[in-house]
Order: sequence, then C-alpha cells, then structure tokens
Amino acid sequence: MREKMTGRVLPLEGLRGLAAISVVIYHYLVLVFPVMYYGPVTAQHTRFEDNLHGSPLMSLISGSFAVSIFFVLSGFVLTVGYFQTKDINIIKRLATRRYLRLMVPALASVIIAWVLIVLGLSHIQQAYAITLSPGLNLTWDQNTSFFKALYEGSVGIFTGGNTFGYNSVLWTMKYEFLGSFIVFAAAVLFAKSKYRYIVYLVLAVALFNTWFIGFIIGMLIADLYVNKAELIEKLKVRYAVLMLATAVFLGGFPWNGAELTIYRYLQIPTFDTFQNQAVWGALGAALLIVAIFRIGILQRVLSSPLMTKIGSYTYSLYLVHQPIIYTLGMTLFVLILSSTGYTMAVVLAGLLTAPLIVVATAIFHKYVEAPSITLSSTFDKLINNQITFASVFTQSYRTFWKNFRLVLSRIFLTKETVYEVDNKNI
Repeated sequence: MREKMTGRVLPLEGLRGLAAISVVIYHYLVLVFPVMYYGPVTAQHTRFEDNLHGSPLMSLISGSFAVSIFFVLSGFVLTVGYFQTKDINIIKRLATRRYLRLMVPALASVIIAWVLIVLGLSHIQQAYAITLSPGLNLTWDQNTSFFKALYEGSVGIFTGGNTFGYNSVLWTMKYEFLGSFIVFAAAVLFAKSKYRYIVYLVLAVALFNTWFIGFIIGMLIADLYVNKAELIEKLKVRYAVLMLATAVFLGGFPWNGAELTIYRYLQIPTFDTFQNQAVWGALGAALLIVAIFRIGILQRVLSSPLMTKIGSYTYSLYLVHQPIIYTLGMTLFVLILSSTGYTMAVVLAGLLTAPLIVVATAIFHKYVEAPSITLSSTFDKLINNQITFASVFTQSYRTFWKNFRLVLSRIFLTKETVYEVDNKNI
C-alpha cells in the first residue's frame, strides 16, 4: 500500500476524499439543523437534532474532525518522502511551492465569493430568519471591495484575517501554511537524530492546545511508517478495530455544549471548545490512520479508484462548495420551503445543489488548481535556477498559441480538419 519516494499512500488519498465529503455535508447541515452542532442554544427544527448533538455518530459528519484529519494527513504527506530518502531537496521543493500552491486556489475562491456577494445571488438573510443558525449569521461581508477581497485571499487568510467575510473554510489556511513549515523545520533539523522522538514530544506539549498538534502527530506517524514499520505491522487487527472505534468516538466531540453530553468527561478545564476539539480531533485522526494501516477492508475501500479520484479533488471541493451552498443551496431551501415541509426542503435543496458542487469542483480543479500546481512548480524551478524566465515565457507563448489555434479550428473548421489539427499538436 505504500509507494516509495512519492509520499503517496493510497488508502490515505481515499481518506482525504472522504473527509472532504464530510466537510461539504457538515457545512450544509449546520445551516439548516443548527442544534445538531451548536446544541440546545438555538432553534430546533426536527425531533432528531438534539439526539444527535454530542453523539459519536456526529464524527461521520463533523467538519472539525475532518479538518483534524486534513492536518494530520498534511503532517504525514509533507514529511514521509523526506523520511524515506533523507534528501533535503524534497523539503526545499515543498517549502518553495507551498505558498503559491495554497494561495492561488484560495484567492480564486475568495474572488468567486466576492462576485457572488456583489451580484446579490444569496438568500442568506432569508434563510437565517428561518433557521436561526449561527453559521448563517457569520457569513459574507456585504461591505466588501475587490481590493479587500484580493488582500484577504492572498495575505489575510494566512494571518488570521476576515475569512468568514468570503469563504469561512479558509480559517484553516493559517494552520496549513505555518504547520507545514513547522514540520519542514523539525524534519530537516531532527529527522536523522536518535533523539527525534523527544523532540516530537516537546513540540506536541508546546503546541498541545492548538491545531498545530495535528501536524506534529502526522509527522510522527510518517516517521513510524518509514522507520518503525514493524511496530505498525505487529499491531493486531482486533486492537486496530478498537482504535477505529475510539477514533470515531473522539471525532464526535461537539462544537458547542460539550458539558451537556458524554464528552463533558473529556473536557480539559483550561481549554475552550476550540482547543478541546483540536486535541481530541487530532488524537482521533491519528488513531484512525493507524487503524486503516491494519484493517484490510478499510484499505481496499479507501484505495478504490473512485475514492482515490475523489481524494485528488479534495482541495478544489473544499474551496468551492461553501459559496455554492450559500447561494444556490440557501435559495433553493427558501423557495422549496414555501411549498413543502422543513425536512423535505432540506433534502431536496441538498440533492439539487450537489450536482453543481460536483461540476464546479471539476472545473475549478482543471482551470485553477491544476494550473496553480504548475505555477508553483515553475516558481520552484526558477528559484533553484533549473529554468530561466526566457524559457518560461517561450513555453507560455507556445502553449497559448497552440490552444488559440485549437479553439479557432473547432469554431471554423470541419470535424476532419479538427481531428488533423489535434493530432498535429499531440
């Protein structure tokens, strides 16, 4: 299940995709069934909402647990290649590319949100009047400008700016960016040291009450996966199943009102809810990942072509789904509710919104995320003097001219000629 020198572990690709789907479901349901996530502090619209709040089952549709999984996976993926090869150039390349790799798609999502705000294509306020969900009361800055959106998308998301004003999922970018460099530095300085596990412990203690803890745990798992594989391989399946069950339980730690649930016994007194979620979510994610390494059926399901394909679209799905939910999703919900019951309106609006999210994700991945990967790679090569500005300009010109001719051929030429032009440009 491991591919040496690439850092790719197929079941974890599938897990990333599954976590992304969980985030999408969470960001929809939290708007229409707020009691499920916030507890009995807001309006309840169905009988089952309060029963689900504080239930371990919520780990399956918990956005915060999914984010914990993302962070632990990032710590793993960003360092496993270095542990495998001890080639510092791997860290250099990843570090050089990191900002553009994260920023360009994130900025594009902010600009998309800004356009939707300016066009007034959302029924957020109408939906809030119905659902009374705090999640709808914290969204979209109506007094925005293009330059403000440009700043938030390129700088603010990494410094704790106004992410809720555009795309609230971007609150994770600060942790994703800084957490990356924490594990880069730790790997370069201590990966070859026999005392590195002490370093991991010190870092874990120092960052225990922050979301950075996930990155440290992910790096530790990567180290064990490469250098102590026998420890994982000797883990009995029955213990892995117990770890899986524990992970599901920890992942259900509620966003609010833990003192009214079974999770009150897990609350660390000096931590707020956000910090408690970071700690228990990271531990749950770690247990989940280790369990996947030892449970064959989970490996097979998560390694399937469908799940790994979804995993490759994770970042695009993560970035585009919320603006669509705020616009089409909430608009459909408000309109459908006028002629049907509450739960039916939720179901129909969700089902009708899902196809657009899928299509938008595919388009965003092809025209934004994939080019951002190329751009970050090109920047890395420029910085490391592997290519020149002149070669970049020449290649860009050739690519543009090739695509321009193909577009013209499809507009003005016959199918046979288009076929010939396509083949000449392969």
